[in-house]
Amino acid sequence: ETTIFSYVAQVLSGYGWIRGSVTDISAIRSAIRALQTSLNIVASGLPDRQTMKALRHTRRCGCMDVEYQAKAEAAIRGWRKSNPDQPLTYYIEQFLPSISHNTQRELWKQTAAAWSEVADLHFSETTDPDAANIIILAGPQQANDGLGSPGNVLAYAYLPPSANFGGQLHMVMDDVERWGDDVQFLPVARHEWGHLLGLNHSQNPKALMKPFYDSAIVQPTPYDDIPRIQAIYGKAKVHGNPSNPTGPTGPASPAIPLLGPEHLTDAGRRVVRQW
Repeated sequence: ETTIFSYVAQVLSGYGWIRGSVTDISAIRSAIRALQTSLNIVASGLPDRQTMKALRHTRRCGCMDVEYQAKAEAAIRGWRKSNPDQPLTYYIEQFLPSISHNTQRELWKQTAAAWSEVADLHFSETTDPDAANIIILAGPQQANDGLGSPGNVLAYAYLPPSANFGGQLHMVMDDVERWGDDVQFLPVARHEWGHLLGLNHSQNPKALMKPFYDSAIVQPTPYDDIPRIQAIYGKAKVHGNPSNPTGPTGPASPAIPLLGPEHLTDAGRRVVRQW
């Protein structure tokens, strides 16, 4: 029993349900109950068969589930925009092997549009990776990032580490999943895009930003995701007409120096570049 609780504690710690090293069984059971409640299963506080299956096999995002309430961690995070028509740019560095490049480009447009339709945001694909705010990758990208086998972690993304962030973040989609077959692209991509914009996971079981995959939730929801994104960027507005609002654009700014691995977001993902 102690071995099972130790394993569960390690997994829950990785997703933020437990802070630090915890060996007290009652504390671990409390964290298990919180997880079970979020999964809408019986909150027994025990690592039963259903809970263990959820931990090992439930499709989910690789970012933390629980954010701690320290002031620095509770602060609003988001992107700096110097004018209303300034787009956040994205660059597709790696494509998933199971979907054509053209189809993926269209899907990424639809992904971005889901957020720009509800908040004061504008997005554009760029052909210059050094100038891009968002880099899209297919993974795994590093050891122990949770990707590389079907099921469980489907993708992850970095969150802006502060308000008025200017720089570059990336997101990674698991390249071994059967996208469009076993796993639908848009629910996952739009969820990760929410992280890139500054949203943490939601404990609302009907929210797009809940940590667990749900093929039925493909849009930001009006009772959770939309109010939270509008709290950061405001409601959607009619922007001016950029020269190429949907197709790739050229360089938007000079290359920016790389930061070292010490620059961590509080979701445990590294900021790639900052300016």
